[in-house]
Amino acid sequence: MYDKLKNLDESRSNWKIKVRVTRMWPSISYSQDILHGFNFILIDDENHHVHAFALPEDWNKFLTVILEGRLYEISDFYAKRAQGHLRSVSSEFKIYFTDSTVVRPILIDDLQIPMHKFEFVDFNQIHKFCFSHEQYGTPDQAFDVIGVMEELQPVTSSDSKCRKNQVVRFVISDGRFLEKDIRQHD
Repeated sequence: MYDKLKNLDESRSNWKIKVRVTRMWPSISYSQDILHGFNFILIDDENHHVHAFALPEDWNKFLTVILEGRLYEISDFYAKRAQGHLRSVSSEFKIYFTDSTVVRPILIDDLQIPMHKFEFVDFNQIHKFCFSHEQYGTPDQAFDVIGVMEELQPVTSSDSKCRKNQVVRFVISDGRFLEKDIRQHD
């Protein structure tokens, strides 16, 4: 009845999926104060996730329908290969909503579809991810780090093309030596 996120490809636009919206946020150009569209992270009952995107004109019809954490049947959209760097999730494809896309709330929660998905890697693999996209010199995928912050430096200011940035530099570790350091101070 429903297509699986792992099976998405560019071959058609009559997909029909059952997913949970785990995250949503606007894409805004801060330099020009322009709304480019809305982003969603969707997850299905096989724990596959995908980034979805709606242009502002297509978003208006979903504005009162889509809420984070809720389940939806979404149909009539197309998928394209995910491109660029600092992508939101590791999936190979990205969903694009169109003016033909239909979003129907599913009122009875399906506990088989998780609320969130996390992809953990060993701390010593982070460096590999940081330089995974040779063209940009930045990672293909954005990622969060859980660790111990050390050598915290004061906040400094830095100017970019679009705005003034504040920068905080620090070293992050996995905490392996923290226990040893604490014992040395006793």
